[in-house]
Amino acid sequence: MNEFNFDVERIKELLNNPVIRKIALTILIIAIAIFSCFWRGSDEEESEIIVAENKETEIEEEVQTEIYIDIDGAVKSPGVYKVSSGTRLFSIIEMAGGLNDDADVTTINRAMIINDGDKVIIPKIGEISDGSTTANANGMININIASNSDLEELPGIGPVTAETIVEYREEHDGFKSIEELMNISGIGVVTFNKVKDSITV
Repeated sequence: MNEFNFDVERIKELLNNPVIRKIALTILIIAIAIFSCFWRGSDEEESEIIVAENKETEIEEEVQTEIYIDIDGAVKSPGVYKVSSGTRLFSIIEMAGGLNDDADVTTINRAMIINDGDKVIIPKIGEISDGSTTANANGMININIASNSDLEELPGIGPVTAETIVEYREEHDGFKSIEELMNISGIGVVTFNKVKDSITV
């Protein structure tokens, strides 16, 4: 107990010494400064982590907003286009150069929002949305819009003749009458009489 009292008294004497007091005060200031730096460094490190997480989230959101759309059919420049999420069909049509003159949008909702990976086919007049040719109300084949395979279903019309029919209508802006079909090499009166009741323009 006496030893303890002696130490306390000794400490008091030391603190009463101006030099010792200045040294102790300096040590205290240094300790406070070190503690402050350590505390500030922890806050800055935590802030950097939060900022990094926010940037990572922003990058993920940016990636998610980019989608790819495949547009085909009666547009000037069919292909795959990268667009922003939420883009509507009419904007993609504009990116594809716009509609062809023979495009039929009566069954297409140009205001609809397109999803990633969608394939959109703009049909031609007389086609359904999957690109296949339609017949008219009485089931006849329209030789102005029929595909090669449709034409080959007609009696006496083979692959070569079907291709010639397609080339002819493209060069002459379509058939004006079914009789004009006899202008095609290989289609005479006999063949025409076989198909005339099955075709229209």
